[in-house]
Amino acid sequence: MLLGILIVELGSLFRSIFKNEGTNDTIKNTSLSVFSLAILLAFLELVFTFVPHSHGADQTYGARLWKKKYWYPINQYGFRDNELPKNDSTIFFIGDSFTAGYGINHVENRFSNIVSTELNRQNSVFKIINLGVCGHDTKDEFDTMNRFIAESNIKPKKIVLQYFSNDIDKTAFKNGLTYPEFEPYKEFPHAVRALFKGSFLLNYVYWILPHSVPESYMDFLKKAYTNEAIYGKHLEDLTNFVQYTQENNIELCVLVLPVFQAVKESKTVYTEKIIEYFKKKGVKTIDVAQLCEDLTVKQMIVNANDGHASVLVNQRIGQAVLKILMQKDMLLGINKN
Repeated sequence: MLLGILIVELGSLFRSIFKNEGTNDTIKNTSLSVFSLAILLAFLELVFTFVPHSHGADQTYGARLWKKKYWYPINQYGFRDNELPKNDSTIFFIGDSFTAGYGINHVENRFSNIVSTELNRQNSVFKIINLGVCGHDTKDEFDTMNRFIAESNIKPKKIVLQYFSNDIDKTAFKNGLTYPEFEPYKEFPHAVRALFKGSFLLNYVYWILPHSVPESYMDFLKKAYTNEAIYGKHLEDLTNFVQYTQENNIELCVLVLPVFQAVKESKTVYTEKIIEYFKKKGVKTIDVAQLCEDLTVKQMIVNANDGHASVLVNQRIGQAVLKILMQKDMLLGINKN
């Protein structure tokens, strides 16, 4: 509506300039250029109020539009999943935004749903429940699982736990390790910042461009995973899942995801370390980096501004999980008749 009013007012001003016989040609030509540019910008602003575009940090107007358009279904417990299956044989998929499927437009393309579709096709008695929540770390995920079990009275037979580098972040912060976060619009004066914050077009342009940060995130991770106090505390959170599943005779499988823009560095910094920890505990693991060895970064991520796993990577994860689950298909309760 404001854009419409602006265009009308500019049009009125433009008309009055051209009607004035005393106006010279230079002013007329300049006015025409300004009016044309204003119309173009207004049109683009209108267009970008309808352009959904997921963003890894979930900070943009495009990301809000994306969530509004694609973040469904939402069940009674607030998870991005269907309503709960009435079934005693369930597999919990637990994790953060990767498990919730951030950047994945349609939930049927998430790895948990890919597993669910195949199990349903094979008449398995097992049903999938997705407990992924954006921004959660390992401790949050364990607390969420326990809260969900208490509220729903549903206990899992199997758990697929998704692990990512930022699972250690909050523990690192609590133990004094800091990471200088990127401050958007800092490079502009306050008046200009207001324009970028108030315009869908300028907001999209700003965030689509690369921005540097004072310190590499991988450097932060190196410090976190090599700090004995931080890593030791983090292992306590991981051990909670191991102990819980062992005490309740629940099969646990862990998906270890790399930072897809830095797969080799991820291996050195944390993926090998985490995989080795779980293997020593007798827990099955899937090294997602190995599943993607033949893929480019562009193929592995949602888009240039969203480093979450692409549909292709979700497909490969889903197939890898199915392969593990079906090693003992009698445990899956598949009806082969």
